[in-house]
Amino acid sequence: MTLTLLALLVTLPLQDTRAAGQEHVVSLTAGIDVPTVWIPPGTFVMGSPVDEPDRSYSYLPSGSDWKTPSFDTEAQHKVTLTRGFFLGQTEVTQGEWEAVTGDNPSQHEAGPRYPVENVSWLDVQAFLQTLNAGRTDGRFRLPTEAEWEYACRAGTTGPFAGDRDAIAWTRANSPRQSHEVATRDPNAWGLFDMHGNVTEWCQDRYAQYPTGPVTDPTGATEEESAAPANGDLANRRLSRGGAFTGRVLHCRAADRGSAREDTRDFYMGFRLVFEPRREE
Repeated sequence: MTLTLLALLVTLPLQDTRAAGQEHVVSLTAGIDVPTVWIPPGTFVMGSPVDEPDRSYSYLPSGSDWKTPSFDTEAQHKVTLTRGFFLGQTEVTQGEWEAVTGDNPSQHEAGPRYPVENVSWLDVQAFLQTLNAGRTDGRFRLPTEAEWEYACRAGTTGPFAGDRDAIAWTRANSPRQSHEVATRDPNAWGLFDMHGNVTEWCQDRYAQYPTGPVTDPTGATEEESAAPANGDLANRRLSRGGAFTGRVLHCRAADRGSAREDTRDFYMGFRLVFEPRREE
């Protein structure tokens, strides 16, 4: 082994050497631990090819025919993520939400292992503030849209990261209600319900994708999202993964949903990213 290579290995952060999908349990609050999995750094092609079956389009601009948007909302582009992260193995559950906040806003209050829903993006931000208050070992946050799709695909390139009916609760196999988390098969990195069950909030604002390769994208600025080309989707927050109530095509890895920050609905939930504190 050369001295240069040895020096490089020594200076790499320890967590960046973990294998994709390695489990790591994180304390959410007193007495409540949540399983996360390691999502390693990497490069992937975000979006979908124009010939992907059931490829969807945005309703852009307002009043236009949805089949002829003003831009290609799933335009493929290369994305590099330079830092790995821990992502919740499942969607945040009703039991976990209630343990932190003391209440359960879900419309389908079926049990502690069901995903929490009927929470807005703003509600989630308040939840995150509560989780992170006084925390010294790291912080919780929502995934970026790029992080979400990279983790969902888990190295795959098709519409679904596995057999659709085996990994997803969609309108095709669900009686229009959510299901307990982790009752379908996981993807290759050990993540459950990335397709279907409840749709998941991301941190980003909705806007057109970049035209070239990008590194560690965090989504559009408020000004970029408010551009006239975005029509009535301006400054909406992204959601991903589709839901038990929606069309199957909206559960694809590349499909982009969005809603106003204050939107609450019976099919909208989220999952958490945990970032450990890094030693300087």
